[in-house]
Amino acid sequence: MKKLLMPVILLLALLPVFSAAAAKETPADITLQWLSAFEPCEDSVVALSDGSLYRGNYVEDTQTWAFEAFADATTPIEAFTVMESGEILIIPRGLNAICSSQGGKELAKIEPNGLRANVWEEGKALSILSFAATSAHFYVLLGNEYQLEQSCLLQIDRQTKQTRRETMQNLRAIKRYGENELLLYFYNPYDEQSLPALKQMNGENRKLKTLYETEALIGGIAVDEAEHALYFAEQGELKRMEGGNPPETIAYTYAVWDSTQDGTIFCASYADGLYTYLSSARTLETERVQPVNETRVLRIAGGEKDDAYERFMQSYPDVHVIVDIPALSATDIQLAVTADMDRADLFVVDIYDGYRELRDKGYIAPLQSDELSSFVQELYPVIRQSLMSGEDLMAIPSYFCLTPWAVNETLWRKILGDRPYPATYAQLIDLLEQWDAQAYPEVTPIEFGGSNAMLLKTLVRQFILQQAHEQEAIAFDTPEMFELFRRILALDREPVETDLQEDAFIAMEKLLFFSPMSEYGVYDEGENRIVPIAPPVLCEGDRQTVPVQMRVYVLNPRSKVADLALAYLQDVVDTYPAVMKASIIQGWSTPHLSERAQREWDTLTARLAELKQAVQAHPDSERIRQEMDSCEDSLAYIEQYGYDVSPESIEMYASLAAYMDIPLDSPYWGDANAVMRQLDDVLARMADGQTDEAQAVQEMNRISNMIYMEGM
Repeated sequence: MKKLLMPVILLLALLPVFSAAAAKETPADITLQWLSAFEPCEDSVVALSDGSLYRGNYVEDTQTWAFEAFADATTPIEAFTVMESGEILIIPRGLNAICSSQGGKELAKIEPNGLRANVWEEGKALSILSFAATSAHFYVLLGNEYQLEQSCLLQIDRQTKQTRRETMQNLRAIKRYGENELLLYFYNPYDEQSLPALKQMNGENRKLKTLYETEALIGGIAVDEAEHALYFAEQGELKRMEGGNPPETIAYTYAVWDSTQDGTIFCASYADGLYTYLSSARTLETERVQPVNETRVLRIAGGEKDDAYERFMQSYPDVHVIVDIPALSATDIQLAVTADMDRADLFVVDIYDGYRELRDKGYIAPLQSDELSSFVQELYPVIRQSLMSGEDLMAIPSYFCLTPWAVNETLWRKILGDRPYPATYAQLIDLLEQWDAQAYPEVTPIEFGGSNAMLLKTLVRQFILQQAHEQEAIAFDTPEMFELFRRILALDREPVETDLQEDAFIAMEKLLFFSPMSEYGVYDEGENRIVPIAPPVLCEGDRQTVPVQMRVYVLNPRSKVADLALAYLQDVVDTYPAVMKASIIQGWSTPHLSERAQREWDTLTARLAELKQAVQAHPDSERIRQEMDSCEDSLAYIEQYGYDVSPESIEMYASLAAYMDIPLDSPYWGDANAVMRQLDDVLARMADGQTDEAQAVQEMNRISNMIYMEGM
């Protein structure tokens, strides 16, 4: 049954009365932890927090905001807007009416005409997404932030009280933009075709004019009605746009934006070099932005605010670092370098997604640094070779992960005893064919996304990796491959509902076998001990290989701040986490406790030393001895479970790292490669019964030959 709107009952005597000058005469000592919205009002701001309004002033000496509450309100506020005169208009929560701050007078009712605000309507919760007002109209945006295709804009005439309704797909927020104009922000993060766009609407004829559209996220849009100008943040730059002119960068900002903030995108102000915006944590952030002509800038596409970023900022406080530029594809990097576009100085790229072409065709520059070159000599040879071009260092790892398989050793020993782990795919399929599901209904023997298609894809990937360095096209029509295809397709397997090993752990799935394993070394999950092993090969005697995942930093050859880029990369290397160092440095032998475990270890060892001294003075104290035992038990627990790089894991990792392979010279390898997608499609059709083994292998050979000929 559809729920009806609560009847609008307006009790004027109980409604709050607000104006920009109506704040209490109390000390401005309120700290607001969560703001729903704010708007500039003369030299201060008006903020909404937990249904109440506050006025705030910026204290530049302390770089903080001081707030004071307006008169107490008996009715919480859903939304508000500040008019040019300083008058505050409000929508009391649940009352579906727009009220004036002068005496609480009702100015208009919100009549969605079939839409249901603030209630469930056919499973869709509609609420007030945004509120604005001009001298002629009130505007209320109703919708659901997860279903923005249903956004509905209400335009209420202030004189006649008539309401016009219009569905505006992907409309997220609105703002007054002049005497009778409205600014609209369109973007739907759940729609791949949607791009962030700013549009202007005339209040009389409701015609839309696109002011700005971009592929990047924008945020913190401040409106200067007097100059009919906009200020907004985009990828570390503060831009100004006036009229219909293209935006120009006027300063740099550390404002970071994400799509969860779209509803508050117009919560911003800019004046005299001070830029204020609502952060993702819903706090008021203000910074004195750095003018363009006074700042050196380092741009990193695909970067993040990690330890290297923090360290670099401390060493170079006069440099503005922009890391919120999305990672670019190899094609986009080539275009940027060719056109001398100022997109980024450093790019983060996947080694299997165009890195070799960028390296070999001169689209990235050598990293001319003795310190970095010296560090790279410590890496595993396979990794080092992938980073070099002749004698030149071309890249530094940003992310690295060896991806062997893994086995739940605890379950394996309990169920299968001393049976060896599968070394070939035939042995793996033997295990699956012989598995007694009735005896162990709570255990899933292998995790492959719950389908035989995934097992087929994993088999083919491993075969390609084994053959990656051969100087001829890969042929799939071998007797062994036909037999494995036949046996896999014949498996009667129940689907696994989780696609990833981590999801399986969260769901408390009892999995026996995993692929791939992303943890470093041995992994303890409760009572289960997870151990990495080498992936099975196609046939006995085949070359053993373990694939890796790696992203790298590369340098734009047209960068004007190459010195800063190299300094940043040195900080990247110097701040590698222990797991990263242990994963890429050959011969690593230093165990490492996690940061939390190390703190607890230091505290416990210091306390244990105190207790050992105390027990000498009080040898009969049972309390002291009990606390000593407790400390020793806790230290033993940390020794077993507190390492992110344990002595056992170091030894086990080294045995697997001997098989790591990075086949950059292969046209077949890499998830981003078109050949893998084509082969996956063939395998999926075979698993679904749309084609048989012979037809599938014939098509796979055709794809393989075509790719090989193109790569010659």
